[in-house]
Amino acid sequence: MQGISSKAFSFGSTENHKQFNGIEHTTDLDLNQYDAYYRTFDPQLGRFLQIDPKIESAESWSPYSGMLDNPIRYNDPLGDSSINPVAPQRSVGAGVCNGIMNFVESSLTPQIIPLAQAINGNPKPLINLLLPGTALLEKAIQFLKGDKQDKAQVGTELILTAATAVITDKVVGGNKSGFGDLTKSEVKQIQATVNQAGRPLEVVGSAAKGTRRGIGTDLPLGKELGTTRSDIDYIAPRSHLPYFMDIQKNLPSIDPAFGVTPGQINPFIGPGIRFEPNSKPASVPEVKN
Repeated sequence: MQGISSKAFSFGSTENHKQFNGIEHTTDLDLNQYDAYYRTFDPQLGRFLQIDPKIESAESWSPYSGMLDNPIRYNDPLGDSSINPVAPQRSVGAGVCNGIMNFVESSLTPQIIPLAQAINGNPKPLINLLLPGTALLEKAIQFLKGDKQDKAQVGTELILTAATAVITDKVVGGNKSGFGDLTKSEVKQIQATVNQAGRPLEVVGSAAKGTRRGIGTDLPLGKELGTTRSDIDYIAPRSHLPYFMDIQKNLPSIDPAFGVTPGQINPFIGPGIRFEPNSKPASVPEVKN
């Protein structure tokens, strides 16, 4: 075996003590151990002799284990954490797949992209409308500092988000009324019902705030593209409720379990939309403290 060992190539030079897993092998005082930077490894036990200094990163393993009990796949040259030296290669394809998954998980929620507010707001660069400032900055840093996979991932997310905004604007935006996120047809239906009742009615909640329509979740009622099952909250003075009892079913997107509920707009809680008989609706803005 001497002829094929590492010593056969040394030709009298200093022996290379960096051996198993790149850890220095020590035979002084007849010891047979490997001295990593943080711990000492006993090859006969297959265990480190000290507790893992980063034990929280591998809580499922013994604090004395080494290379996650798989020295063929993992290295631990410093004795503090196991690494996979043959990690999968990062690629553009993987970045595109990750971008699609991130888009589905995050951008399809009104918490991340309140599309209705963006469409109804002042014209701004599309990218600023699609992502909040903090998220945009993080995406920009990820794109600039990332490799080809990171660039593909961020690019895919932005392209899908932009395309969804355009499609949703075509489906919903062409019927905007200017009152919260009520459509023109919804305003017309509400006004007709108020005229029939001869009593005022108010719209509050997400419809008045303009947050009922996010991407894919808070759109008008229905099952077709660009719709959801979100409802509109209607309130009226308690003495007016009997006038709406038999006709409230004509109100668009009303929750049949609650119907028109007693109350009035409180601008200190949120905005509202007031409908008067034989008149035009009026917006009541929220009062900021």
